[in-house]
Amino acid sequence: MRRRRSVRLNQYLPVLWTLGEGAQNGWGRLLDLSAVGARLLTRGVLTGEEIFLSFELETEKFNKLRCRVARAEQDRDGYWVYGLEIAEDAARARLKQRLMSILSRAGQAGIDG
Repeated sequence: MRRRRSVRLNQYLPVLWTLGEGAQNGWGRLLDLSAVGARLLTRGVLTGEEIFLSFELETEKFNKLRCRVARAEQDRDGYWVYGLEIAEDAARARLKQRLMSILSRAGQAGIDG
């Protein structure tokens, strides 16, 4: 079994996304989220290698979190599932802290290296 690099929250989170200022935007759901990446489910077709996500995790807002599109596949219902990598170290650290807090309170802290 392959172990993940970071704790992961498996919960649907509503998200807004944009490809940049004045560019295509849309909405979707994060299928899971970690300090290093996420899986985004959306009807939108992402045309670039970079995307900016905005979402709320508990009461903390993450606005225009810069991510790199690592993978893309279309499911049988026509939705796109994108594998994203968080591009900024400061955002990764902030996400890790929030996720550790959530998971430890929920008693789910099965933490990988």
